[in-house]
Amino acid sequence: MQLNQQMLLSLAIPKIPRRVARPTPPRDAAAINAEPPRRSERQCVKRHYRKAAAAEAEQRRQQQERADATAQLERRRLKRERDAAVVVEQEQRRLTRQKLKRAQELAREEKTLSQLTWQLQQSLEHVKNERQSQWSVERAERERQLQWSLEGAEIERQRQLKRPKGEPPSPLDLPFVNPAETASPFSGIVPAMSIDTTTKRGGRKKYTALEIRSVIRQFVIDENEATRPITAAIIASHVAKVLQKEKLIPVRSMRRLLRRMGLFHIRGKNRNYLAEREHNVVFRAAYLQKKLDNRDSNKNPVRPEVFLDESYVNVNHVAGKTWLTEDKVRKSKSGRGPRICIVAAGIITCPANLCDGSSTRARNDIQGAFVEGSIVHWNSASKKRKSADDDDYHGNFNAELFESWFEKLCATLEVKHGPCNIHMDGASYHKRLTNPSPNKSWLKPAIQNWLEDHGILYEPRDVIAQLLERVNLHRPVPIYEAQKTATKHGHLLYFTPPYHPELQPIELVWGLIKNRIALNRASNATDLNKKVAEELGKVTPENWCKYYRHVQKFENKYLKALDDCPLISDVEGSEEEGEDADSSDEEDDEVIHYSF
Repeated sequence: MQLNQQMLLSLAIPKIPRRVARPTPPRDAAAINAEPPRRSERQCVKRHYRKAAAAEAEQRRQQQERADATAQLERRRLKRERDAAVVVEQEQRRLTRQKLKRAQELAREEKTLSQLTWQLQQSLEHVKNERQSQWSVERAERERQLQWSLEGAEIERQRQLKRPKGEPPSPLDLPFVNPAETASPFSGIVPAMSIDTTTKRGGRKKYTALEIRSVIRQFVIDENEATRPITAAIIASHVAKVLQKEKLIPVRSMRRLLRRMGLFHIRGKNRNYLAEREHNVVFRAAYLQKKLDNRDSNKNPVRPEVFLDESYVNVNHVAGKTWLTEDKVRKSKSGRGPRICIVAAGIITCPANLCDGSSTRARNDIQGAFVEGSIVHWNSASKKRKSADDDDYHGNFNAELFESWFEKLCATLEVKHGPCNIHMDGASYHKRLTNPSPNKSWLKPAIQNWLEDHGILYEPRDVIAQLLERVNLHRPVPIYEAQKTATKHGHLLYFTPPYHPELQPIELVWGLIKNRIALNRASNATDLNKKVAEELGKVTPENWCKYYRHVQKFENKYLKALDDCPLISDVEGSEEEGEDADSSDEEDDEVIHYSF
């Protein structure tokens, strides 16, 4: 800026030629001091331009200040507008949230009200159905009793007409008695299979699920032997009589139970048959035949027979009945409490001097006891329930633990008793495969890899179902780790048929131990562990022999059924499986027979 001003000044001011100095007259000092100093024209021009520049700068500064003030006012105005807009938006959001919250509360209230209304309707419908069912049962019972009475009266009248006058009544001419009033709940069960529902002191016996399965199976067999039709409702009624319960098991629940037991519906030419699946019958027949191959003429075992199983007992396991006061209120602890799991093996042998195959052995020449070192019991793992198996010992046992225990058992049997026949159920950890083959749970790449490893050709476009068909054509015979262990020590291993606990004497031993513990309940897990050890030690050889003979009664019954009843193929009935889906309204027309 200064440089430009200097350039302008140099251009605007003309150069004045230097004048020759003229001599000035002398002046005195006072005159010199009184005269003002003179300025040159250049200095005047510079001063003028400086004033102009200063005025221009001041003007620009004032303009800038005015512009800044205007901009600041504008910014303040915009900020006020933005703040006002934010406040309005926040208020709108708050109102919207309040409306939404209120709408949600109203929706919840409406949903709760609808649920309560639905529950009330369901309760009323349930009560109505129960009353109608009760009235129907009572009406049917009254009609049946009336029919029996009318038939009895007619029979008595015919007898009186046929009897000559003055002749005393014969033993066959007894008064008619209503069978419904005198028949035992177990009239359909043969004497060898009858189950007493009363204890020594009277009262009703408490049945386990396994015993109920045995009762159902035997009832169906007996009803078919008598050529009487049977339905799921009839089975439910029979179970209710056995349990001495007034309320029947629902028909659908009974059908599901029958299917779990290996029973299903097939449609023949004129009637339906409630038959066991062929492979289950073949399994049981082969098992019984192999088991009987080890018996002599007195039904004593030739080679020692070993029965192993797992069980459990809870701290709060108590007896089913107790003495109470007039209020009939029984106080008990909440829940079942901690659990003790047990695994053991029992052995049935003959004395060494008689186990030579000779016929001199008597029927009572057998001995039974727990295998030395086979009893193991431990506190159940405390964990969250993930599956139904966690409700019993299965959730606390696996293949690794079992195989380690089974290896020690086989070694002990080999040293103490020589070659033995070992019987155990088909739990998953008992049957770990050493040569697994594909199934429906395998992924497609895994199935393809298995086929390639075994040199089996397949099409890349084949789906899983087609690949499994190829697998089934070349599926190897399953080899179980437990079977290899038993064979290594010279033993024979047999798996009992599914849902046949009555073929295992050790199941009765578990029941004996649990009943004794229930009569003397444990206070905690440590006390329960001690009681389990004590009760296991109290099982006598007589108990083992008694239970072994009891199991033989069931074996005889099953063998008789296999000889008398024909087998029905699964293939013939596979097309008609579906009784649960379309037979709920045809119960009266349903004719079912049981056949092996």
